[in-house]
Amino acid sequence: MSRPRNLSLACLLALAPALCGCGATMQDFGHNLGEAHKASSDMSSTGMGSGLAGGDFNPMNLAIKPAATVMAAGIMTFAVGHRLNAVTRITTLPDPQARIAAWEKEIKSDPSFIDAYYHLASDCQQAGDQAKALESLDQALARPEFPRFTLKELRKPKKRTTSPADVQLLRAMILYQKGEKDRALDALAQAIEFQSGLVAEIDAQKKADFMDFMPRQALGSCHFFRGGLLTAEGRYDEALKDYESVKALYAAQLRGEGPQLKGMMADAMRPIFEQTARQQMSNYHSGRTMLLSLTQRCPEAKAEALEARAYFQDRQEYLAEMDRNAGLAPQAYTPQLMEQIKLYPDKAAPEPEYLRQFAAYQSKTMAGADGKQSPKEREALLACLGR
Repeated sequence: MSRPRNLSLACLLALAPALCGCGATMQDFGHNLGEAHKASSDMSSTGMGSGLAGGDFNPMNLAIKPAATVMAAGIMTFAVGHRLNAVTRITTLPDPQARIAAWEKEIKSDPSFIDAYYHLASDCQQAGDQAKALESLDQALARPEFPRFTLKELRKPKKRTTSPADVQLLRAMILYQKGEKDRALDALAQAIEFQSGLVAEIDAQKKADFMDFMPRQALGSCHFFRGGLLTAEGRYDEALKDYESVKALYAAQLRGEGPQLKGMMADAMRPIFEQTARQQMSNYHSGRTMLLSLTQRCPEAKAEALEARAYFQDRQEYLAEMDRNAGLAPQAYTPQLMEQIKLYPDKAAPEPEYLRQFAAYQSKTMAGADGKQSPKEREALLACLGR
């Protein structure tokens, strides 16, 4: 494996909060260790694509997969000794039931291994055992070792473990699936409060190491998920506020505001954070497109759809330049990303045709929490953009 690909892998794992989407679990990392650059394309296009912050109207598809948040970076920088070996070994097992059994064995032998509870919950959730997943998360929250850290503690290697925001994101996802929407919103509120405190503390600094950017990525994920959940509930004004919070996080980053990235990995990490911000801004404008369509503010919805295209194109050009600078072959895009590339053929394409394609693409993937098509939202989008 060449040096550029090793750097790509480190960046991919550390940036999982923003790059990984629905279905992108820790197992995916293991299967793609030899193709890290391709994996980064896969992760950034699944679940966080051109749709309402994630390609599907179902808020479950807007969430960053919790098993691929700050804990993903644990493979590279957080875990030590036996725990590092356990995380690496178990997350690469292809059989979900084998992973579940392995995590249970780890917990039995080391009840303080918080990461094991988290991964166990994620694998149980994917296997459809929501009750067991919630039980595992509750056990993690009850452990005295569960991290309740400040920025100072975050920077201590032994404290770098599963974040409370990760646990609450996964809890919110499961609670929403179970129909417990108020509890899901409460879990997200707790995660946002925690991450907002860390981000505020970081922004007060003049410089930051790359790990200090993790809370910002997690906070954006929390706002995206809550925005999708509120949209599904018809609480559009509240959802817009969450999307505005996402914009504030990433637009400032692209303007170079806030603490500047310093340290050994700064040069490798900085361009990845920048392309992540571009992807998130495309998601932001796509989300606003849907919300404005639902409230029949069609001229504004059209403008947002065009902004989404511009950011998506900027991101693709940026990735291509990164490939060239690193001496890598062009990325092997996923089918979902290829759909998006066809959707945004170029910035100069005729607006009416692009808007029709955008409406058709989005309406094809929209679904409610039960996975069924959502005719109200689909018709609103088509009425605003596609006719």
